[in-house]
Amino acid sequence: MTNYLDENIARLAAYLDVCKPKQHAGLGVELEHIILRSDNTTVTYDGEDGIAVILERLSVYYDQRIEEDGSLLGLAKPGETITCEPSGQMELSSGPFKSIEEIQHAFELFYSRLQPILDEFGHTLAHTGYNPVACAQELPLIPKKRYKLMDAYLESIGPFGSHMMRCSASLQVSIDCAGTPDTIRTFRLANILAPLLALITENAPIYERKKSPAYTTRMHIWNHVDADRCGIVPKSADDNFSLEDYARWVFDAPACLVPDEAASQGWRGDNRPFKEIYAQQRISDSEIEHALSMEWPDVRLKKFIEIRPADALEMPELLAYCALIKGLFYGNDGKKRIAKFFEHATTNDVNESIKAQNNIND
Repeated sequence: MTNYLDENIARLAAYLDVCKPKQHAGLGVELEHIILRSDNTTVTYDGEDGIAVILERLSVYYDQRIEEDGSLLGLAKPGETITCEPSGQMELSSGPFKSIEEIQHAFELFYSRLQPILDEFGHTLAHTGYNPVACAQELPLIPKKRYKLMDAYLESIGPFGSHMMRCSASLQVSIDCAGTPDTIRTFRLANILAPLLALITENAPIYERKKSPAYTTRMHIWNHVDADRCGIVPKSADDNFSLEDYARWVFDAPACLVPDEAASQGWRGDNRPFKEIYAQQRISDSEIEHALSMEWPDVRLKKFIEIRPADALEMPELLAYCALIKGLFYGNDGKKRIAKFFEHATTNDVNESIKAQNNIND
């Protein structure tokens, strides 16, 4: 019987090999928002003032409703999507943007529509990396099958999965690359900078309603959710890293869940590694996209590079961070200077830097 692992690794590596001409490169921005009531309780999905109602009120501004079993879970239009994270954190995904001014315009327009609804209910946005008023286990999940399966799997392997899913909020910025050599170089530098980016955007002083014992609370939580799919990708800051290495790392990870048309709502839990699930078949592009989405490292490869260490920020800090990423990775000499400064850095150095920032105990 044919084993397709080597072919599938090659297919995934080829999927990641994207060349974006410099003139078309942009920034993608994803920002998660925690919404609080005036009595310092968390706004969750259900209820007369819940996330579902807020989404319904916002729906007049969007072309597409994202629903599951009759529950409104998101909205979309060209260049912008609103989705719900596991406990109702509202994420705005937008772009790609050519300039910081475009980012500012998009977010100001979003807030101009959202804020009157929040004001009516007496709600506020908490721009922070971790919910400042709740403990994770107090918050219910939104009615999404995928999240229920993920939650069950993560709870079986450690304490931090529920904290990540229910209480964390991040700012993620995506950048384009010009083919494999540039992707490898940029990915290495982004991983080396990850601890620094986490530290300068640290915005989570409260953890489970107490003063956080870590310098970078949210990043520490993510790095301890699941060792198979989080943290710094093995070898990613070393000189000999390749797209095939990333593909092998993806295939080695337990799937957690996979698409299944025969299962309820199209998903089933599956703890086998992807390499076992697809051992006897060629993996499709849609299956590749799902497998990539189930990996949550500090820097993630898709058809772009997703830089994930930053906590949720308020403008103008959000704009300043986007400008920093733009300058570092799109400036004429930015990557060359970073590469020169960190030419001897290794993945072990990065992991030691992350470890030094954190000391949260189970």
